[in-house]
Amino acid sequence: MSMTVFQEAAMAMVAEARASVMDIGDGLPDKAETEGQKAMAAKSGTPKAFAQKLISIVGEISPDEARAAAANYLAKWLVA
Repeated sequence: MSMTVFQEAAMAMVAEARASVMDIGDGLPDKAETEGQKAMAAKSGTPKAFAQKLISIVGEISPDEARAAAANYLAKWLVA
């Protein structure tokens, strides 16, 4: 079954939105150093891994929400 024009447009919009946040994991820590960070990593991943998860759900959440969630997670990570 082929996609409708609307489905194709929606998929293109999601792809564009994901492309706009592909950089949110750049430079983020990918190794836990403290016990608090190890606990966070076990539960939700490192900040870099968490950012990758966020990228994969852009479309369900907005690029702005993904960036905000990554920044919030990093802030918690840095004090853990």
